[in-house]
Amino acid sequence: MTDQFDFNRFMDEFADTRRQASVDAVFGTPVESEGKTVIPIASAMYGFGMGAGISAAPASTEGKEAASSGAGGGSGYVTRPMAVAVIDAQGVRIESITNEERIALSGMLLGAWAIFWVARVLLRLASKIR
Repeated sequence: MTDQFDFNRFMDEFADTRRQASVDAVFGTPVESEGKTVIPIASAMYGFGMGAGISAAPASTEGKEAASSGAGGGSGYVTRPMAVAVIDAQGVRIESITNEERIALSGMLLGAWAIFWVARVLLRLASKIR
């Protein structure tokens, strides 16, 4: 096997991902202004995976039996802003962050779904009339 899977490199990449998707990614740096402290809150998710395999099939066309192998891995993370915590003289309150794009996309998908079903019913009715 000429290409060996570098397990130590993979574990280093995983450790970097874990550091980036830490509690600091969820609760941001507090910002103080005009007697208020605002703390950003986010959702952070991370994952990783790896795999390896060996094939018993011939790797060359010269008739020599040689096992081929492969390995790989990867990791990633995603953070989304969710809310802000506001601390002022009245106390602490959480204000959610609304994603207007996601709401608009949901509305468009619902509209397309409704149009699809109305068109389907009308086509079936038209075919029964003929």
